[in-house]
Amino acid sequence: MRRLRLPDPQSERPRVRLRINLVGVEGVTVPLLSTGGDGEVLQDVKISAFLSLPPDRRGIHASRVYEAILQLTNDRRSWGLDQMATELSVAVLERDLGCERSDVVITARLFEPTTSPITGRAVYLTSRVRVTATSVRDGVVRPVRKVVSVRVAGVTACPCAKSVIQALTGEEGRDYTATHMQRTIAELSVSLRPEESVPLSSLTRMLRDSMSSPAYPGLKRLDEAEVVMRAVTKPVFIEDAVREVVSSIVRELGHLHPDDRVTVRMRSVESLHDYDMLAVYRGRLHEARALLGNG
Repeated sequence: MRRLRLPDPQSERPRVRLRINLVGVEGVTVPLLSTGGDGEVLQDVKISAFLSLPPDRRGIHASRVYEAILQLTNDRRSWGLDQMATELSVAVLERDLGCERSDVVITARLFEPTTSPITGRAVYLTSRVRVTATSVRDGVVRPVRKVVSVRVAGVTACPCAKSVIQALTGEEGRDYTATHMQRTIAELSVSLRPEESVPLSSLTRMLRDSMSSPAYPGLKRLDEAEVVMRAVTKPVFIEDAVREVVSSIVRELGHLHPDDRVTVRMRSVESLHDYDMLAVYRGRLHEARALLGNG
């Protein structure tokens, strides 16, 4: 039987010779992944993988990208998402000799088991996670960087309203003075070198601990009352919360490189105002250490 020679349009020279910065597959859904021995579970895992396309290539071989994703995710080793993203960025680039850079993005929903504050019912704290990784070819394929990001929802209670109410009512020093509260969306991103790693649960904990209270699902009335009481005894501005997160990073992530970047964003969805509040910190770890040391 004569062997059929298939055409390869992707390897043809394009009519317009122009480098494409990023082309690939977006939003490949893969099965459930477990993160390890503490009961955390990742769901809604989606992977996107992209290559830089040189000007003399018409297109990439998208099937090779998809094959790399399946081969890596079918490996049942207990990898963190950051390690998986790094390994995948290398694998994708190794499969296409004509490209010089790859970028991988993995997003997922993280479920962390806990219990409700009073009734002790089993519940899950949820967060969104996003990991990006980049590899380059300069003689050999090598990973160059990755970024790990987490986003959680929590509660912040206003210290200003509480202090004014205390002054008006003569309740100075009273723990449970009323104040207004708001849902706060907190995001933390840390840039890492390929060999570095940070547990996702450590980052989500830093964000939740900085606020007046975590946001829980499925609370009974006694649980709701407890969350309110805890929140009003720990009133914080989002400015306070951002500073607390940065301080926690400096204390707990001392193994990271001083030039690694940190970004913390807190958005308070205001309950009394017709606008929201936003606070952002961006800097390198050594800058944060210096600022806190001088503070």
